[in-house]
Amino acid sequence: MRMMDGTHQLRYMARRHPVATSRRQAGAATLAVAVIMLLVVSVLVFHSHTAGWLEQRATANQTRAKQAHAAAEAGIDVALAALNADTTRLTYLEPDTPGKLKARSGATLPSTSGAGPAYSVTFQDVPSPDNTFRLVSTGGSDCATPGDLNTCAGRASVSQVVRAIGSSGLPAVSNFSTPPFSDAAAFFWSFFAALPAEVEALTTSVSNIASIGPGSSGLVWFGADLILEKSVGETASPVLLVVNGNLTMRAGGVINGFVYVTGNLSCDGCGAQSIVGAVAVVGTHTPPVNVAQDNTVLAKLQGSIPRFTKVIGTWRDW
Repeated sequence: MRMMDGTHQLRYMARRHPVATSRRQAGAATLAVAVIMLLVVSVLVFHSHTAGWLEQRATANQTRAKQAHAAAEAGIDVALAALNADTTRLTYLEPDTPGKLKARSGATLPSTSGAGPAYSVTFQDVPSPDNTFRLVSTGGSDCATPGDLNTCAGRASVSQVVRAIGSSGLPAVSNFSTPPFSDAAAFFWSFFAALPAEVEALTTSVSNIASIGPGSSGLVWFGADLILEKSVGETASPVLLVVNGNLTMRAGGVINGFVYVTGNLSCDGCGAQSIVGAVAVVGTHTPPVNVAQDNTVLAKLQGSIPRFTKVIGTWRDW
């Protein structure tokens, strides 16, 4: 028998077993495709995991930023409420020039900080003749150390200019009895640095004479014609009375403080001191009402009456 060399033997076996050879080649190709697909799937899974992780981090950062921003805005609202609740203004404000208030040196506004959301508010002067101030509030989220906003995971700051209205321009004179004004809004603004609707919104408007008396103090808006035959306010606790209509003073009628009349002011048998403080009249003043100048009363009003409201268009964040 003739012996075959290696080359001839392989050729012989290939001719003898063609199916087995094809299967081995197909298996190798399938393995290569499977490996490539596994690599592709692994890359996709890794990319998907990375994208999900980044999205989770971005969502967490956005949540912390929103919490910090909300805390800062809450600080503005709390500070504004604290200013309006401080009836003497001695905690935050002090008299400056006549009709002007300034921030008290070293005064601090309510703040809170600790684990979770926190805020801290500062009170700043704003150069202006209208008694405006800037509240700057810094908020934080996920704060680790109580009292330290620097340990918060997220921080945000907002500021809001607020205006003290109600007695910002009270005069240091006794009487503003003048001819009728053609621009009543401008005349009102010269005393209150605000529109009538803004001042009215700061108090409860009353139209019943029984609602006012010696115990009345602070800002009172009387939304009707008023015939006064009794005392309103006291020299130690004066009233800022806005009469949205005509005012008639009769015997026994005395106003301790400042009265602003949008209509006419008249005297019907009124007393020698019908108004102790000052008066401003948009309309006519006949016959004249007796006014006793008392700048001490006006000074008390300047320190106690203002109510703070946000100045539209002055909010901003960083």
